[in-house]
Amino acid sequence: MFKQYWYVFVIGIVLVLWIIVDPAQEQQTSSDDMFVVEDTDTEEVSSEEDTGSTEVMVDIKGEVKQPGVFEMNAEQRVKDVVDLAGGFTEEADQTSINLAERVYDEMVIIVYSSEAEQGTNGSIRQADKIRINQASIEELKELPGVGEVKANAIIEYRESNGPFKDASELTKVTGIGDKTVEQLKEQVQVP
Repeated sequence: MFKQYWYVFVIGIVLVLWIIVDPAQEQQTSSDDMFVVEDTDTEEVSSEEDTGSTEVMVDIKGEVKQPGVFEMNAEQRVKDVVDLAGGFTEEADQTSINLAERVYDEMVIIVYSSEAEQGTNGSIRQADKIRINQASIEELKELPGVGEVKANAIIEYRESNGPFKDASELTKVTGIGDKTVEQLKEQVQVP
């Protein structure tokens, strides 16, 4: 009897094996894996977007109606901080700051009065101090012990590493040591 129905037995084994190792199931499993990978990629993108929308703290002082520290989105601009601070006072020199500049963590914005003395490139000087984060090469060269080479190094450093947060950070600039920084502390303003 087995000899007569051997082909039924073989077909049955082939069907069982086909069900166990179904190519369509493998393909479906591969498709499921692809969806998992795509979901992971989507999560990475959204975490990058979250990083792009980092909250930062910004301090605004001077000639604004409500000076203070504000929590801002890193994509926002100085103009947005001024708006949150109630806008400018009547005495404010609106050209003393860059309203289009993006905010960053620990940023200090000082809005000077129109009576403050202007530097050569529009940067503001207050009480004969030079704002180290905005000063031009010519203004930096006015500082004691700073020539063209050191002035260029200061500008290159702030462009590469962001604005100075403290005058002592000048020691990180090539060619400027502790003695030079001590001379400069009373003559520079950060920010």
